[in-house]
Amino acid sequence: MNETGISKTGEQIEHCFMQLVRERKSVRLHVTELCEYAGISRKTFYNHFADLGDVLESIYRQTVDSVLLECFDRHYSTEEFLLHIYRTFQADKEFFIPALRENTQNSFTEMMISHCRRAFNSIFCDYITDEDEMDYLSYKYAALNALLVQKWGREGMQ
Repeated sequence: MNETGISKTGEQIEHCFMQLVRERKSVRLHVTELCEYAGISRKTFYNHFADLGDVLESIYRQTVDSVLLECFDRHYSTEEFLLHIYRTFQADKEFFIPALRENTQNSFTEMMISHCRRAFNSIFCDYITDEDEMDYLSYKYAALNALLVQKWGREGMQ
């Protein structure tokens, strides 16, 4: 296992998933395709991930979490953090642009919203005590950021 708790086989599955997305310019894949590409059985895949959305979420979580740790270590401002996230996505835009284009259940955009909401809640929980207000503001902040990243991705991350 690596430092993120992913096994070597899990890393291989994620790497092959990302490679297939880059080649096909779409996250609409089938488990069988990914297994053939990775040289593993479906049973092996399901020993590591529940479905393809789980693979995508793991990739997203690892990407964002590594950026978060780096930003906290360097005491980045919110603006510097967002720019760093955008640059990280841009560095592998052949993967992230197709991921951002999908608007299905368990989409990359939904994952961004969920992750941003949790981050917002943990940052502002001491300042916003009204639960409804926190829920509204965290969703608004998260959705706005996710939509901006999605729009930027659709425009080619220029």
